[in-house]
Amino acid sequence: NSSSSSKPPAAVAGVSFISSFGLVNDRRLQLCRELSAGAGERRSVPLRLSYLCRGASACRTPAAAVWELHSPCCKRSCLAALPDARTGQRLDRPADCRLPGRAESGAAGQQEVKQMGWLAEQVHDDSGHPGWRPAFCAISDRDILLYEAAPASREAWSSPMHQHPLLATRLVPTARQATYWLFGTRTGGRLGVEAHVFRVETEADLAAWSRTLVDAARTRRWRAPRRWPWPAATPGTTAALVLHADCGFSMREAASGRQLWCLPYESLRRSADDGQRLAWLDFGEQQASSSWTCSAVRSRFVFILHTILSSKLHR
Repeated sequence: NSSSSSKPPAAVAGVSFISSFGLVNDRRLQLCRELSAGAGERRSVPLRLSYLCRGASACRTPAAAVWELHSPCCKRSCLAALPDARTGQRLDRPADCRLPGRAESGAAGQQEVKQMGWLAEQVHDDSGHPGWRPAFCAISDRDILLYEAAPASREAWSSPMHQHPLLATRLVPTARQATYWLFGTRTGGRLGVEAHVFRVETEADLAAWSRTLVDAARTRRWRAPRRWPWPAATPGTTAALVLHADCGFSMREAASGRQLWCLPYESLRRSADDGQRLAWLDFGEQQASSSWTCSAVRSRFVFILHTILSSKLHR
């Protein structure tokens, strides 16, 4: 239990501050808000899959002493203005340890969940100003799944807000901010590259999410289908460029299926693209530089190629 004996922060329109809080048991957190002299309101919030994070732009107290608590459904939230940062750290650890380490059976469409939990996703309003919103993230053996709220049923697990394949996703490190850490993801999809920026509260959280994302992508490369064909137009013929997990690149005629050439990944010297539909592969002296026009999934081709090369280097 903890309570603040100091004067509460200045009132802010639409914001209520918690006067005391206490862990009722291992599952719920009881909050008390004083309404008037001799009267008050008590509510309890489930800790399992709740989201606790630092900072609130609505109050003029040190960010480390102000915490946001969001219910698992993300429909209820409150600000706790604590006496000091140390009190907040004591609250943070018990809440974290109640987050389950793996999803229930049948979660995420029978996928194996490597890691899950809450992140703060960067969003922008109509004026372009950045802000943050809670996002529940699960990294499975195949995809990155993002939800608006913690999924509580098989139906909820099967309906993510965003679903990005690991093979076409790349981790983007970003600079540390004053009181938190950032990392980003970029995914090549049918409509181009989709980017997300996430905030975590500690360096340990950053390391855990980054390691899980990279390891899951590399593991997925060896479990995925062994061949990825891509429609391509080369000078004089319509063909298909094939990425093979072990053998490398091959080009085949679309009509007859006849193989035009085949080269291992080690032959690739460099690659480039124009950001739209044209891509180049340079194989040095073994093969004249090849260029072709890909379909609208060019970005996914580039990301999958980079994942394959990264996995081979890692092995």
